[in-house]
Amino acid sequence: MKVVICRNVSKVFIQKMKRGYILAESGQPFLQLFTAIISRTIRGYVKKTVALRNVSLDIKEGEIVGILGTNGSGKTTLLKIISGLIYPSEGEVYVYGYDIVRDYDKVSDKVFYITGALIGGFGISPLLSVRKNLEYIFKLYRIPKERVDDAIKILDLKEHAERPLGYLSPGLASRVILAPAFFIKRALYLLDEPIQGISFEAAKKIHEYIRESRDIGGATILYATNNIFEVENLCDRFIILDKGKILAGGELKELISKLALKTVVKVTVEGDINLEDLTSIFGNDIRIESKRGVLQTISLFTSDVTNTLIEIAKTFGNKNIIKDIQVKSPTIGDVFLHYVKLSSEKYEEKRKICLQVF
Repeated sequence: MKVVICRNVSKVFIQKMKRGYILAESGQPFLQLFTAIISRTIRGYVKKTVALRNVSLDIKEGEIVGILGTNGSGKTTLLKIISGLIYPSEGEVYVYGYDIVRDYDKVSDKVFYITGALIGGFGISPLLSVRKNLEYIFKLYRIPKERVDDAIKILDLKEHAERPLGYLSPGLASRVILAPAFFIKRALYLLDEPIQGISFEAAKKIHEYIRESRDIGGATILYATNNIFEVENLCDRFIILDKGKILAGGELKELISKLALKTVVKVTVEGDINLEDLTSIFGNDIRIESKRGVLQTISLFTSDVTNTLIEIAKTFGNKNIIKDIQVKSPTIGDVFLHYVKLSSEKYEEKRKICLQVF
């Protein structure tokens, strides 16, 4: 069963600018956050921002789908349209067979949208304690008051329960907004950066709850994030969004196969290696990475890991010069970096941290 159907969905935000001044950033990068200069006077104009461009997708019941993209790619706009919080400028959105614009009342009790960002106007008071804020939020969602203690325990807020919310870090404060998700049963969860600024311990609990909601409760989950590797082992498939457009979508194996991404086998050996000899054995997909004293590290790019390891054993095994072998399979990060041109070093560092947790 298809839970969500989007067809040719576009969203344009229109902002009417009054007569006045435009503030432009200084040309010097290190001053951009601190200075602004008046660039010109205007009589008034309309500013248009295209957030989504002709987006079409289907979400099946019981799936956990990761919506991946950098900041400003359109992830939040897409989730808000599916939730019915905002309307599309063009296109159609159906949730459980109902048009989200015309029949919102028929699906509102099936959908739960939640964001990890602390948003003003949510009913949160920085002057009240964490406990008082939770009691107020739970009352809004008609959750029994006695479940507040359970929420404090799950989100690891016991030490901060009586402190004013405004004194907490953004990460701790965000947990308060996340709390209802643990106690409201919905068929479709729309999670927008749900672990933004949250400790790894709390993030692990949230991921466990997401899996339980799907495996036990049968829920369907859309998980939007710009931290690619936090969902690498969580989602059934992925949608890559950039500048309001869907660039790619599918299961990880499917995406890797489509791009013909290869596994990297790194071999560290002792002694000098002749690259031409290795090329005759392994082909041209080979690179000498580094040389440290008598040790050399060689990277072999392959689609057949088993056969490559056998050839490595035949080539170097009898000489007893192999010191280390590492196998790195393609990840969702490799797929993402192919479509969205970003620093691979930055994402590799983030991946190592996330894989230690999730």
